[in-house]
Amino acid sequence: PNICEGQAVSPDVYMEDCLAPILSTEWTFEQGSPASSSSANPGSVTYNTAGTWDVSIDVTNACGTVTDGTTVTVEPAPIVNIVSSLGLDICAGQSTVLTAGGAVTYTWNAGTLSTTNGPVTTATPGGLTTYTVTGYSSAGCPGTQTITIDVNTLPTVAPSAVFEICAGDDV
Repeated sequence: PNICEGQAVSPDVYMEDCLAPILSTEWTFEQGSPASSSSANPGSVTYNTAGTWDVSIDVTNACGTVTDGTTVTVEPAPIVNIVSSLGLDICAGQSTVLTAGGAVTYTWNAGTLSTTNGPVTTATPGGLTTYTVTGYSSAGCPGTQTITIDVNTLPTVAPSAVFEICAGDDV
């Protein structure tokens, strides 16, 4: 089977004892966690490293040991990145274009975004805001990235004293 990094499989096997009771069962899961099990039904095995890994089982009865196996293909998660057209600090009232890369399709969290699907969206935050995008590989495996945009307020200007200006005076 094909799975994504961080996902699990639950291997099982059909065994016939052939008129001699099964004495032992030993599973081996290359790069899996757990790496082995002596249970006939080992439960969930998680794979965190991309690649094609061997899964084998040894079943022993009074007549001997039989080995069988298969492989598990673990697809890598995409390494997603985000770039803001105006950087990480913008001025109040500004919008910035967020562009994601590293995957095939993208879904953005909702909020002050122009769209939630695709690699490009426009953000108009009202204050410090973190945006999250999940990118999917061609195999459907997810990878997530965040970007935090800080909004700087405009300065306030107020005269410190009252001035009298008469016609013809220089300012």
